[in-house]
Amino acid sequence: MSSLSSVLTGKAARIGLLSGAAYGLATRLAVSFGGWGSGLLAMTLGFLFGVPVVIGYLTVRPVTNASFRFRFFAPWITCALVILGSLLAGLEGAICIVFAAPVMLLLASLGGLAAGAQPTRSRADVPIAILLPWAVMGLEHGTPAPTRRVETTTQIEIAAPAAAVWPLVVSVDSIRDDERRPALFTAIG
Repeated sequence: MSSLSSVLTGKAARIGLLSGAAYGLATRLAVSFGGWGSGLLAMTLGFLFGVPVVIGYLTVRPVTNASFRFRFFAPWITCALVILGSLLAGLEGAICIVFAAPVMLLLASLGGLAAGAQPTRSRADVPIAILLPWAVMGLEHGTPAPTRRVETTTQIEIAAPAAAVWPLVVSVDSIRDDERRPALFTAIG
């Protein structure tokens, strides 16, 4: 039975790790630079939820008799490689990684569990898995966005002449360091 330590020593585990990472990075690059719009495919259900499942599936698929721990945690190593590669290539920022990583890890684990649960292996399952997120992304991309226009008007009455108020509206003083508080949104970019 394959253990988590076999990721670095077993040939099948290394193939899974590399194929999952290659798929994840290639998909991220294709979504960013593939000419399908302004990178909005990265905000589709197919990309956000489908691609991590496939990353986990590809990571575990080549390994026979993988333990539950391997099926659950080995995809995390692959995800870490994809996240690191995306960060180093400038495809993702820190805030995206902070919010997406927990979902990505969980979904990759589901993909790994699904790959390990198959009693028999078909030659068609890998191509289907690889193409499924792209099919979902294509369906989502072809769906028109709902049109909704909202107009909001805010009015505040100030007991001061317009000549005194208007310069303060058009040009806001810069925020001084003593006015800043530590906050999560400033720390993560």
